[in-house]
Amino acid sequence: MISDKIILKRASTVDEPLVQSLFERSPSYFKKVDGSDVLHHFAKKEMQDKPKSCLPTYEKVFLLAFLKDKLFGVVDLHKDHPIIGTAYIGLLLVDDEFQEKGIGRSLYFATEKYAINNLNITRFLLGVSELNEVTGFWEKVGFSNNGKSYI
Repeated sequence: MISDKIILKRASTVDEPLVQSLFERSPSYFKKVDGSDVLHHFAKKEMQDKPKSCLPTYEKVFLLAFLKDKLFGVVDLHKDHPIIGTAYIGLLLVDDEFQEKGIGRSLYFATEKYAINNLNITRFLLGVSELNEVTGFWEKVGFSNNGKSYI
């Protein structure tokens, strides 16, 4: 199974250039979400952004996803947001080169396993931009739409 071959590494500020490079190789995501080109500050912004109000236990967890030493994706998790035990998925991005191969699905399941085992997460939540036509993807991996977000 591909998800067993995915290596997830917690990112730090030294990884910003690597993440920016991935973003620049994946312009379709940013076009879909907000109609923009990839700007030079996107990696820094995504790696640092957090909700305006957070619980004391809140933690930003930005993961780099590798297959055979090649960075192919990133996942932005907000631990204990909006409630303890919940991880809000702020971003799951797969390199355009790896699209339509089931790797996004495998990345989600690897992330789920990581969060359950390392972050004590029991529930996942996410929001989907109306411009980003990925609702089918999230429903296929088990999420359901509650009208405002996916749980």
